[in-house]
Amino acid sequence: MSITMRFEIIVPIVLALSFLFAIGGVGSATAIVPLLVILGEEINNAKNAGLFVNVLSSSSSIHHHHARGHMEWSTALTVAIPAFFLAPSGAILSQYMSHKLLLGIFAAFLIYSGTMLLTKKSGDVEQKTPGKIVLGAIGALSGFFAGMLGIGGGSLVSPLLAHLGMDAKRIARITPLTVFLSSLSGFLTYTLMGHFDIYLLAAVSIPAIIGGYAGAHIMHSRLSPRQVKAIIGIIFYILAVKAVITIM
Repeated sequence: MSITMRFEIIVPIVLALSFLFAIGGVGSATAIVPLLVILGEEINNAKNAGLFVNVLSSSSSIHHHHARGHMEWSTALTVAIPAFFLAPSGAILSQYMSHKLLLGIFAAFLIYSGTMLLTKKSGDVEQKTPGKIVLGAIGALSGFFAGMLGIGGGSLVSPLLAHLGMDAKRIARITPLTVFLSSLSGFLTYTLMGHFDIYLLAAVSIPAIIGGYAGAHIMHSRLSPRQVKAIIGIIFYILAVKAVITIM
């Protein structure tokens, strides 16, 4: 398949995935990376492009949330800053180890969290904000795995915050900053290791920005907290299936 044909496929898919995952505040790199590999991209270049998509789509989502006064900067930064500093260690370690066990644990946790979101009614879980130490630990763990697997930190932050009882719309507003900083850190690390394809990054940039902004807009203006919770739960199942397929 020629470069032009690959890009004609990549652009609309990146747009659609960035839109869908932005609704739940989760980076779409988890779905985009295997797609790029299937289309013939080298795995580490694909990881770097996926992280770049996360940087752009999450920054677009953050801008939308902030412009409408919905960003919870203090809580979001408590999670995002540790994620930023731990992502490089995960990216470096990923060069030397198998991901199968990690992906298996990740998939099991996503299935559990998705089931919880889809089956529990709003009244079943007390809506609360975890303490700063817990939030910081969640951020550090998510950043490490984001760098290691080439995904956005939101894929781990969202289910953990949901498990601890945070409201679905708050999760979708808080996680984009973690996705942005952990993905930026991972992107810079992979770039410094030489995994950089300027043509691939150019192809994914505009659809990532448009999709991220549109997803955040739809989340705020068209969806109820219950619908957002259901969408996040379905996204968790999609991520779990992707992880299982990767293991097989």
